[in-house]
Parts: sequence; structure tokens; C-alpha cells
Amino acid sequence: MTTDSSDQSVYDLARDRAATLSTRLKERQVQLRSAFVHSPPTGADPPMATRLHQARCKGGLDLRLELTLLWAAGGTGVDPASDLEHAVRFEAVDYAELLAIEQPESKGKRQVSASLKRLETRGLIERMTQPGRPTLILIKREIGDGAPYSRPGDPQHPEGSAPYLKLPATLWTRGWINALSPSALLSLLAILHLNELADRAGSPLFLSPSRRKASYGFSEDTWYAGVNELAGCEIVTKTRQKVRQPFNPDHPRYRDALYLDTSRLQQDPALPADPLALLLEAERTAGTDARAALGRRK
Repeated sequence: MTTDSSDQSVYDLARDRAATLSTRLKERQVQLRSAFVHSPPTGADPPMATRLHQARCKGGLDLRLELTLLWAAGGTGVDPASDLEHAVRFEAVDYAELLAIEQPESKGKRQVSASLKRLETRGLIERMTQPGRPTLILIKREIGDGAPYSRPGDPQHPEGSAPYLKLPATLWTRGWINALSPSALLSLLAILHLNELADRAGSPLFLSPSRRKASYGFSEDTWYAGVNELAGCEIVTKTRQKVRQPFNPDHPRYRDALYLDTSRLQQDPALPADPLALLLEAERTAGTDARAALGRRK
């Protein structure tokens, strides 16, 4: 049931909107090109996910909105009014609510509209306006080359064999898209990519500093902050493993091994507390304390 936004926290409202959208999308997952997350060693620029993270917009909005548009428009349906594939009718307030932005009908709309402009500048979307109708958003290939979008894994398309990773709908419906910090979300994408490359399910995952910098393009601080947050959320388990040093037994080297538990994404996160609810609770507590103190003086 959809509830008026004034009666809900921003996180509850976001999950409510995600449930509505997921039902329309038949709970489909996102199939995300690996090249969105990972660049070849010869790449001159970081992958697009890292570039969106480096934009330093509030709350990592550009990355979250791009992933959300890929979820909303990345299927096989056709917009009935325009007869275009991979297009979605766009109301900024809906996406502000979906992404748990406070004051979605004012500040939230402005932040989402500004983010859309940045995504269009990067060649990730095209905005199409029609008189009397909501803006139509046509998504482009997520690597930012401006090419028409095609769904990875589609055997009917020449690029159907391009490697990709999967993002479950529960990233939105369970609230993870809003619960995770920008660094944790970016690190999760990298870990999901590493998991796709693993020899078998449940294998330990490793990312050396040199590979992180060359292939994923983000900083050590981003990686360690993100991984530690994911560990705190029980999405990954981190252990220290000894690495044998040939002919140098007295100076062992250690590295972090990561074990990914994707089933955790099917469960609810511990969402950040709603700021307005905290303020109201603080006011109620203060009032109760004041009345108690007055009673004692009497």
C-alpha cells in the first residue's frame, strides 16, 4: 500500500516506492556490464562507476540514480507513447522519494534534476521532452560512450556476450541502495565483479592495491572504508590470510580475503535513523524530562 510521504520516514517511503516499481518491473534484476565497474589495464580513464563516485555529489546520487535508471529502463519493454526501447517516463519527485532524499517535492526534485543533467553530459542518458507529458529518459550504454543501450546477456544482440554482473531488485526493495554509503556501494560493485570472475562459488576474493588502482580506479581510503562498512553489514566477511614468501620465511606477508554473502541483500539492512524522527523523539524526551523535573520540585 502506498502511503502519503508525510506519514513515513524517507527510508520507509523509499522502500514503498521501490516495491511499487519492482512489481511493475516483475522483480527483474539489473544486468550491469562489467566494463561499468572494471577497466582494462590499458584504460586511460577509471570505469564509469568510479567516475560517478568521484563526482562527489551529495550521497553519491549520480551513481545511485544511474543504477536506478538501468533497473527501471533496462528491460525488454517498449514505451507505448514513443515506441522506444529502454525508455522510462520520468517524474523527478518519484525518484527523489525512491532514493530517500529529504523534501522530495522541493529540494529532492532539484537534486535529481541536477543529477540527470550530469548523467546526460556523460553520455549515459538522453532526455526527451514532450508537451503535456513527463520527460522521457532514454538510457544509453552504461560505459558512457553514448551508444544505444542493449541489455547484456541478450543473445539476439551482437554485444550479448559481453560480461556482466547482476544486481538484485532487493538492492532497492530492501533499502540497500539508500542504506549503503557511496564508498560501500562502489566497493560492493567491485566485489560483485570479483565474484563473477571467481573460479567457484564461495571462493575467497582478493584485490591487490595495484589491481585496485589500475582496474577499478578508486582510492585505498574508499576501498577500505567501503569494505569495512560491508563487513559491518555482514555482506562480506573479511579475514587475514598469510601469503607465502618464497625463500623469505622470516618476513611473511598478509592480505585480506573477502567472502561475499549475497543472501544478505535479500534481508533488511539496519537503515540510518530518520533525522526528523530523531528530532521529534529528542523533543518528546526533553519534554518528558522537564515535566519529571518539575514534578520533583513540587
